[in-house]
Amino acid sequence: MVINYSIFRFSKIHSLEEFENKLKKYECSNRFYNGKEYKNEIMNDPEHQISGIKISNICGENVEYLSFYVNVQSLRQEKIQDRFTLIIAFMQDNKLTLAFCDAKTYVERIIKNIFKEDYWGKLYPVNYTSEDMLYWLFYRLREFDNTVIIEDMYLNGISSYLGRTKDKINAVRGTGNRVSALLGTLGMLLGEENLRALRPEIQYKDFIVLMEMYIGNYGKIYIDKFEGPILSEIEKIIIGCKYILPTLKQGYIENIKEGLWSLTVRREFLKNIGNDMQEKVDRELQKLNQELKKSQEGYEVDDDILDDDILDDDIEQLELFWDDLENELHIE
Repeated sequence: MVINYSIFRFSKIHSLEEFENKLKKYECSNRFYNGKEYKNEIMNDPEHQISGIKISNICGENVEYLSFYVNVQSLRQEKIQDRFTLIIAFMQDNKLTLAFCDAKTYVERIIKNIFKEDYWGKLYPVNYTSEDMLYWLFYRLREFDNTVIIEDMYLNGISSYLGRTKDKINAVRGTGNRVSALLGTLGMLLGEENLRALRPEIQYKDFIVLMEMYIGNYGKIYIDKFEGPILSEIEKIIIGCKYILPTLKQGYIENIKEGLWSLTVRREFLKNIGNDMQEKVDRELQKLNQELKKSQEGYEVDDDILDDDILDDDIEQLELFWDDLENELHIE
């Protein structure tokens, strides 16, 4: 089970109690489009009533939160359909924070139709993840494997990445337990694609959490991959949004302050990746040359010699690939 999240904060509401009062006073509104009436509702479905402020012991502290659903109707196949979206409110850094549990496009629709500024005040995104932070995570995994990022937090691995070309037309995705070591991943880090998202496995205190983090304020939490003490779905979302993301960003900021990460370190990191790629390609070329020589001399090919990482491309493609990469990056 995968839960989308987008994180926002209010500019004028400063407590859960104040927010709960405004929820109770909110008057559901309708909108009209092409002669059809659509509802914008809070707590519409009897099964999705506002819970009232609850308290759960999470990560060693009592966390107050408020959960409820909104329904912003839409038209699908000529029929008006309900779409219930879970929203969780909690305090973070003494500020009221909302976790919208839906895809980014639907969250934008909810904010537009329900959380209007004249009643609620301005909602602004909490951008935990930057492109530089994603490169930092790759760097941490390759250079400081199994070392603490910050107190009680470790990076266990990266199982997926998403890159997008600079023209924003094409995307490339890599998945798998060894994705950080694949040649395609290294080529993406050095090539024309911009890194847009990572799916790291984070160990935080007693929990192991798999999250996909996109640049900005949104991403995904893999609820069914959670490991640790038994929690409800809402409590798992709170751990991801209230604890994992801000703690990870804190580790990133502290690494910058300590000089463990900077533009210079990033440049050297990418240069080392380029060297690793050249060594890897040279090694595979040597193996392929040996196999070609054996086949030309009439020997049988011994499959045991071949490594699992051998590329499917032929020698000419590998050489051209590396030549193009060197020209692009000016690697010496």
